[in-house]
Amino acid sequence: MTFTILENFPQDLLDELKAIWYEGDWKREIEASPGSMWHHHLRASHPIFERFPEETRTLEYYSNPPHCGNGPHLDRGRWSAMNIPIEMDHENSYFLAGKTHLLKGYTRKRHLDQYKDGHKVNSTGPIGFFKEEEDKFDYYNLEKPVLFSTKTPHGFANNSDRPRVLLSATFNLTYEQMLNILPEEWFA
Repeated sequence: MTFTILENFPQDLLDELKAIWYEGDWKREIEASPGSMWHHHLRASHPIFERFPEETRTLEYYSNPPHCGNGPHLDRGRWSAMNIPIEMDHENSYFLAGKTHLLKGYTRKRHLDQYKDGHKVNSTGPIGFFKEEEDKFDYYNLEKPVLFSTKTPHGFANNSDRPRVLLSATFNLTYEQMLNILPEEWFA
């Protein structure tokens, strides 16, 4: 697998992250994908940052309306992330990640490579959009947080009648490096 489920993510930290979502005190909010994804940025001075490794660059809540998704893509501006479920219908939504880090095994959507809608960020590493070919992806309902490489095609679908909200932590290091930095007790 190209992502790791954090089986023992602390419940008290998850509860605190949920409470922050419901408080709704944001540094800024961005409609990242028109009509389907909003980013709610926490201030870097927020005390919750102290509960995460020092390599944590941003903590952003991503919210999506019912019946939407984001097909396989590579993130611009970050190497790895942790997605933490805040509010979602686990039975009717999923996270997907490519089965291999080798990009040549995926079919690109070249017509989307220059996609610039939403906010602009500087690119870090490879970027692109890919076709969702089921045999090339692993699927997970995001009942627990996951650490993953943002340079492996990944995405989501919210097939629910409810909104989907998660916290995404961005790290300054790669997925492999973060595997060795996150607290050992967060893993199985």
